[in-house]
Amino acid sequence: MKRKMIMVLMGICILTHISLENVLAFTQYTCLDCPDGMKMVREPRADDIRYQYKTVNGVNYRRLYNFTTRKPLSDWERI
Repeated sequence: MKRKMIMVLMGICILTHISLENVLAFTQYTCLDCPDGMKMVREPRADDIRYQYKTVNGVNYRRLYNFTTRKPLSDWERI
């Protein structure tokens, strides 16, 4: 029973270590404006892409728009 309990605890520790290692892996960039070359941590993020809407003379239009880069991804289409 004691041996079985030790094996279970070792298994949990190993699985926890493996899963935390994947979560804590991130890229570090050197900050050019920071004094003494301090490290600046950046997390990768996805672009914020949503529909942008407008109404002209009572007619509704929409287009895909990248709010991160502030550029349209499609033409205006009537909805």
